[in-house]
Amino acid sequence: MVIRVCFEGGKHKDIRAPINDSYRRAFRKLFEKPDYIERMDWIPCGGSSNVDNIFRKYVISRNERGMSSDDEEILMLKDSDGHDLARLRDDVVRNLPSEIRDQISRENDIHFMVQEIEAWFIANKYPEKTNPEGIRRPSEWLEDLPGGGYRKEYAPCWLRHINKDTVSEKCPAFKRFRERLGELGVN
Repeated sequence: MVIRVCFEGGKHKDIRAPINDSYRRAFRKLFEKPDYIERMDWIPCGGSSNVDNIFRKYVISRNERGMSSDDEEILMLKDSDGHDLARLRDDVVRNLPSEIRDQISRENDIHFMVQEIEAWFIANKYPEKTNPEGIRRPSEWLEDLPGGGYRKEYAPCWLRHINKDTVSEKCPAFKRFRERLGELGVN
């Protein structure tokens, strides 16, 4: 089985951009077992609407090729940006052709970084923050720290240094994504 993860981040229009390779390496280090690397495809999609469109494109393509999720699992990972998760999932599925909608498990295939990926970084680096997913704009929270030191471009570097157990304790959405990868034999 091949597992493809369409994620928010990187630069979709410039697939060879160094930031894309940085994200791929960071996600691989964080989530993959060494023997699984050939079966994982981390797809940088840029912004939020691109993630939705690219995820749908891969699901439709899988269907057109006569494959199922037993052959090719396609997951989405994007920022929730303060929106209701159930509504975001419904929006993604609603825009799929009707004959494909039943192939998508809203809970197993569509995952979120609540509110943003930076909530994971806060959970990892700031133990006093017990609910980083409750911070409205975690990226701004990090940028506003005395001395600065954080910019969105640094996300892949911060991602490589995450302790999965620490973040799982504080970020239920991260924990669910990690568990899903475990169900697929990756993590």
